[in-house]
Amino acid sequence: MNRCSIYIAASVACAFCAGLLLGLHKVDFTVAAAIAAIIFAAIAVRYTRRQRQSVELMLGAVRNHDTTLRLHGDGSVIDDQLNEIAEILHDVRRQAYESECTYSTIFNRISAAVLVVDNAGFVRMVNNAALRLFGVEVMPHLDTLARIDPRLPILLGNATHGSRINFSLPPSAELVITTTLEEIAGEPMKIFLADNIGAELQQAETESWVKLTRVLIHEITNSLTPIVSIARTLTDEHALSQEHQRGIDTIGLTARNLMEFVESFRTFSHTPKARPEPIELLPFLTGQVEAARTTIPAGIRISLSVKPRDLMIYADPGMTARVITNIINNAAAALTDSETGSVKDGAEITINASCDDAENVLIDIANNGEQISTDNTSRIFTPFFSTRSNGQGIGLALCKQLMRAQSATITLLPYTHSPLTTFRLTFP
Repeated sequence: MNRCSIYIAASVACAFCAGLLLGLHKVDFTVAAAIAAIIFAAIAVRYTRRQRQSVELMLGAVRNHDTTLRLHGDGSVIDDQLNEIAEILHDVRRQAYESECTYSTIFNRISAAVLVVDNAGFVRMVNNAALRLFGVEVMPHLDTLARIDPRLPILLGNATHGSRINFSLPPSAELVITTTLEEIAGEPMKIFLADNIGAELQQAETESWVKLTRVLIHEITNSLTPIVSIARTLTDEHALSQEHQRGIDTIGLTARNLMEFVESFRTFSHTPKARPEPIELLPFLTGQVEAARTTIPAGIRISLSVKPRDLMIYADPGMTARVITNIINNAAAALTDSETGSVKDGAEITINASCDDAENVLIDIANNGEQISTDNTSRIFTPFFSTRSNGQGIGLALCKQLMRAQSATITLLPYTHSPLTTFRLTFP
């Protein structure tokens, strides 16, 4: 029997006793009614107080976000209903938590960078892609982006609904940021979606250069082949004067040199397929350094650091070695006077291999030679562009091709990162 039934039974019993006393003429009617009223009032107050305590206890638990509380009292109807409400709230909260976990997982797995910002510039939500893109661990406010570029927080702060912002981030990120204004929980918010289209642009540009190079190679080769053949025929079948012979020889030599020059571009337009395998970096890079010391001027010092010492990459050994050799040779050229051949005082090439927070393996190859001008930093990977008068402009473009074939990247780090000219190889 629950407490409510007990209260009712006690009330009936008291009323019966009062009626019995009244029937036996022990008390008059007024006294009997008063006794019954007092007893009823006491029982009602006690019952009401008990139910109020139950309600207050449950409300307190709900206010403290505790939906696990259950009432184990007298089994009254109110207690049962309160427990049922608590059960419903518990299920709702569990479902909300599961939905939030699912949403958070999806939100952080989106490849595009997403930021949700209030009117004061505070970042309410940010996904992992945004933190990686902007190179920060936390982003409490848009002003955090000022360390990357002071213009960026201003542009985002002034952005309007539907606006599209194009922004370049060093070393090679080309951002397209779209803005949406939404009201979330009654508060206006700006939602920024940033995509890095730099890789796609570079790939499209490289593919265009490759197609153009193949066409040029075909056309130039077809034009030079008969010239070489005719020069050889004239020399073999006709007795020519010394002057004519010298002219024919010059034509043939020039044509052959041009064909050799064109042949050097075939490697750029026909990148072989990568055959990746596990590579232990310390012995691999040590071998590259030893080989480089035999080809670069003796006055250039090369230092190597690999941390941790058992660091490994999964890459094509031949392609990777070719890229490293090319960058070291370029660094040596930057440290050497092109006219006198003398080496700059304190000339040094440093090679540092490490692992970043995203578990990418980084190989930084730096030199303390003359810095690349700002006008040229965005063009150094462009085919046929060279900062040296005798350069063909294929080396770094080919390096980018070879790295992309391995699903890796090569970038020139901005001089805000270091005063050294640093090329970074990134292996996922």
